[in-house]
Amino acid sequence: LSGLGMLAEGRQGTLEVVSNTVNSTDTYPAQLLANYIDEVVDFQHAITEDRAPAATGLDGTRVVQVTLAMIASAREKRTVKIAPLTV
Repeated sequence: LSGLGMLAEGRQGTLEVVSNTVNSTDTYPAQLLANYIDEVVDFQHAITEDRAPAATGLDGTRVVQVTLAMIASAREKRTVKIAPLTV
């Protein structure tokens, strides 16, 4: 949600994934700022436990790829394939 100089992030809804190998549906209850809170808590634990955080830079890159593919898919009304990430 955005407007009037405000930005709020939340987690709520249903995610359906359908492909040749996967067919799953997950439902998420309303949780304001849940994604940010989970990331910050995990990062804090990573520091105190001397481990890598769960979300990596590659994860962030993949999120951008998926988001851009979703936008293209909606605009063009077609399936958009996402290339694998190479390191």
